[in-house]
Amino acid sequence: MRPGSVARRHVAATVAVVAGVVVVLSAIALASFRASIESVSRLGAEDLGQGLSAEMQRRGELLARQLARDVVDPLLRLDLTSIGALAVTVRAQPDVSYLYVLDGEGRLLHDGTPEIERFDQLLDGDLDRRSRQAASVLVQRSGAGLDVAVPVTLGEQRLGTVRVGLSLHRVRREQAALRERMAELARDGLRRALGWVALAALGLLAAAVLAANSLARALTRPLARLADHAR
Repeated sequence: MRPGSVARRHVAATVAVVAGVVVVLSAIALASFRASIESVSRLGAEDLGQGLSAEMQRRGELLARQLARDVVDPLLRLDLTSIGALAVTVRAQPDVSYLYVLDGEGRLLHDGTPEIERFDQLLDGDLDRRSRQAASVLVQRSGAGLDVAVPVTLGEQRLGTVRVGLSLHRVRREQAALRERMAELARDGLRRALGWVALAALGLLAAAVLAANSLARALTRPLARLADHAR
């Protein structure tokens, strides 16, 4: 076998090994990078959602407590005009999806709308019953929102209940927007990472070729001299 053939085989084998190592390491690095970005995106959206939900709950409790204090006197006098004015003001607040002012039996006195379609009707769903029985602030999940109930009391006497429903649609929209933004950043980062990995791979392959050529020359020189002596 000629020394040149042996050298070429050594070069090819070395380059193949290095190329395989580069491909494997690149794949591992890119997979790790993508997993990290996805994890950060998911956790960021979850943290944002939890923070906004907590802030929404605080707003709901504040609105419901304030309304419960303000309607004490109108409920005592059964002043529907005053109750309506207070209810309309709260109902107009951002993210408030519904509002109920109920009497002591759980019948609807006002909902913050001009029609009051269920006026004097007993609200008797699961949330309604739990709200009527609540001795203090009660926060419940209601579909895609929060239901905050506060009893209206005067001393030991319970005059009624106020309930404020808050929509979480804005929270969901902001979570979705954050996920999309993070996904775009992830795609941009992945493209950049692919570029750097490709450059690094080319550099490693070039270094491998140079090293293999040097090794091949080092191996073939003695063999060539031995062949010359043999001839």
